[in-house]
Amino acid sequence: MKKIFKENLSGIAFALAITLILGTGSLLYSSFSTLIDSNRSVNHTLETISALDHLLTHLNELETGPRGYVITGEKNFLNPYFKALAPDGIEQHLGELRQLNTHNPAQQGYLASLYPLIAKKIQFMQKVVALRKQGGFDAAQALIATDVGNSTMEEIRHLIERMRQRETVLLHQRSSVASASLQNSIFSITAGGAISALLLSLSFIMVNHEVGARKRDAEQLRLLNSEQDQRVASRTMQLNNELEKRKESEAALKKSEQQFREMFENNTAVMIIYDPITLHIIDVNQSATEFYGWTQKELCRMNLGEINTLPHEELHDIFEKAASGEIKYFISSHRRADGLIRDVEVYPTIIVRSGSPHIYSIIHDITERRRIERANQFHLSILEMAPLKTVKELLQMTIDEAEKLTGSTIGFLHYVDDNQLAITLQGWSTNTITTMCKVALPNQHYSLNEAGIWADALRKRSAIIHNDYASNKYCKGMPEGHAELRREAVVPIFRNNKIVALLGVGNKALDYNEDDTALIGLLGNVAWDVISKKITDDEHKILQVQQYVIENLAMHDSLTGLPNRRLLSERIDITLAQCRRNKTTAALFIFDLDKFKAVNDTLGHQIGDLLLKEVATRTLGVLRRSGDSLARLGGDEYVVLLPQIAPPLNAVGIAEKIRNAILQPFELEGHTINISCSIGIALYPEHGEDEQTLMKHADAAMYQAKNEGLNRIKLFSAEIG
Repeated sequence: MKKIFKENLSGIAFALAITLILGTGSLLYSSFSTLIDSNRSVNHTLETISALDHLLTHLNELETGPRGYVITGEKNFLNPYFKALAPDGIEQHLGELRQLNTHNPAQQGYLASLYPLIAKKIQFMQKVVALRKQGGFDAAQALIATDVGNSTMEEIRHLIERMRQRETVLLHQRSSVASASLQNSIFSITAGGAISALLLSLSFIMVNHEVGARKRDAEQLRLLNSEQDQRVASRTMQLNNELEKRKESEAALKKSEQQFREMFENNTAVMIIYDPITLHIIDVNQSATEFYGWTQKELCRMNLGEINTLPHEELHDIFEKAASGEIKYFISSHRRADGLIRDVEVYPTIIVRSGSPHIYSIIHDITERRRIERANQFHLSILEMAPLKTVKELLQMTIDEAEKLTGSTIGFLHYVDDNQLAITLQGWSTNTITTMCKVALPNQHYSLNEAGIWADALRKRSAIIHNDYASNKYCKGMPEGHAELRREAVVPIFRNNKIVALLGVGNKALDYNEDDTALIGLLGNVAWDVISKKITDDEHKILQVQQYVIENLAMHDSLTGLPNRRLLSERIDITLAQCRRNKTTAALFIFDLDKFKAVNDTLGHQIGDLLLKEVATRTLGVLRRSGDSLARLGGDEYVVLLPQIAPPLNAVGIAEKIRNAILQPFELEGHTINISCSIGIALYPEHGEDEQTLMKHADAAMYQAKNEGLNRIKLFSAEIG
C-alpha cells in the first residue's frame, strides 16, 4: 500500500496537485466569481450614489435659480433652473436611479416617495417663476414666504440622504465580501502546495495586483466620495450663505422700497415718475393729484405733454439735458384739470425701476413767487420812471403792464370818490386807445348807479370776473365806437378800508381766473403806492408854486413885477445895516413921470400901463450892479436904492442916466410918447439914518425939482427941508 503510494506519489502528488489545482481552481473560480460580483455591486452602488448626488445638485439649482430671479429680476439666474428641467437633468437621473434599483425593493420604495415630492417641487418653482414674471417681486416673494417649497425640499433631501446612506452601507458590505473572497483565493493558492507554486504565484501576483488595484480604486472612490461630500457640504453651505444674504438683501430692498413708497406717497411736494422716452406718466403721489385736480388713475393714463405747456420737441430737449446732468432744474408752466396754468419749478432725477430708467421729478408751484417777482420788477420800473413821468403816464404804464401780463387787449383804471358812490373815468391802456376804440375815450365823472357791471368790483368790494360778458343779464352793452367786450376782470384797490380805484382788463383769449385777479391786484397795489405819492408830490409842488405866487404878489407890484413898498422896506433895512457895519454911504432916489396923467387921459390906461412897464425896463437897464434895487410905490412913482455908493456925484451920475433913458421916445402900439421925469435924491447917513427920514427927504427933493420946472434932478439939502 505504501509502495503503491510511494510509486504513485508523484501521480498522487500530481493528482493531488491536479486535484489541488482543480480544487484551487474551483475555489479560485468561486472566489473570483464572488469578487467580480462584488466589483459589479460596488460599481452599481457607486453609480447609484453618483446619480443621487447629481439629482440633489439639480434640485438645488432648481430652487436657487428662481430665488435669484425673484430677488433681482435678472433672467440669467434661471439658466441652472432650465438646465435642471432639461431632459438630461432631473428626469435623466431619476431614470438612472429607477433602472439601477430595479431589483431593490427598498430603494424602489424611496423612489416611489421621491417622485411626487420632486414633481411638487418643480410645480412650485414653476409657479414662483411665472408669478414673478406676471405679478412682480412682491407676489413671488409672498409665495416663497409660505414655506411650502422649503418643506418639500427638506423631505426630498431627507429621502435622498436615506437612499445614499443605504447605498453607502451596501458599498461597505460589498467591499467586505470582495476582501473576503480575495483572502480565500490567497488561502487556496497557498494550500495548493509547491506543485502549483508557479501557477499559484502567478495567480497570486495577478490576484494581488487586482486586489491592489481594487484597493486603490476603493481608496480613490473613498477619496472621491469624501471630496464629493466636502463639495456638497461646501456647496450647501455656500448656497445657505447666499440664501441668507439674499434674504437679507430682499429684506433691505423691501424696507428701502417701503421707505421710498412712504416718502413718495406722504410727501407734501408734488412728485411724478414718467418714462424719459415716451413721457408717459407712470406714477404720482397724493400731492400731485391734489395739485393737478385729476385722480391718480387719470394722471397715469396721461402723457406729460398734456399738462406741460411747452412744445413736445422743446420738452424732450429739456429732459435729455436733465438726463445728461447738463441742467439740474428748469421752470415751466403746467395745466391743471380746472384749466388754470401754474408756473412750476421742476427738479428731475434719473432712477431705475424694474431694470428700466425713469425720470423722477419733484415739482414746486412758484406761481405766487413769479407773480411777486413780476410785481417787484414793475415796482422798480415805475419807481425809476416816477420823477420823469406824469401821473397820467404812470397810470398808463400800470394799465399796459396788467394788460400784457394777463394776455388781454383792453385795460383801464378809474378813480373812486371818497364817498364810494361815484367813479371818474381816468385812464386807458395804449392798445385800448390806439386800436380797440374808434372814438375818443371820455374822462367822465358819474355815479355808481350809472356804471355797468364792471363796477360790481366796487359794489361787491371784491375782484369780479365776467367770462361771458354778453350773456350777463345786467350787461348794459358798450357805446358806439367802443370795442366789443367778450370777457373782463376788474380788481378794486383798497386804502384805509376804502376803494380808491378800479383796475381792469378785458378780452383775454382764454377765460380769466383767480391767478389773473391776484396778479392785477398785486400790480395795482404796487402802482398805487407810487402814483398816490406822485399825486401828493405834484399837489405839494402846486401848493409851493401857489405859495410862491402869493408871496410874490405880496412883495411885488402886480403891473411891473418890481418890488413893492413892503419888499423895498426890507431891502432898505438890510442896506442901512450893511452901511452902518461897513461905515459906507447909500443913496435913495424917488422919481415920477412928468405929466403922466395926460397920457392916461388922452391914450387910455392900457397905454399908460404899458408906459409904466417900459419905464421900469429902461430904468433896470441903467442899474447894472447886483445890489441895486428898483421899486414901484404906486401910480407913476418909483424908488431907486443904491447901496455902497461912493461920493454923492456918483449917485447924481446914475440919476442922470435914468433921466436921459426916460427922455427917449416910447413906441407903444402905434403911439410915440415923449415924457420926462423929476428925481429927488437923499443920502445915508448925511440926509437921514432910517427909512422914514430918507424917504421923506428924497420925496421933498423930487417935489423941489418939479417946482423948479420938471425934468430935473435935485439932491436934498437943509434949505429944501
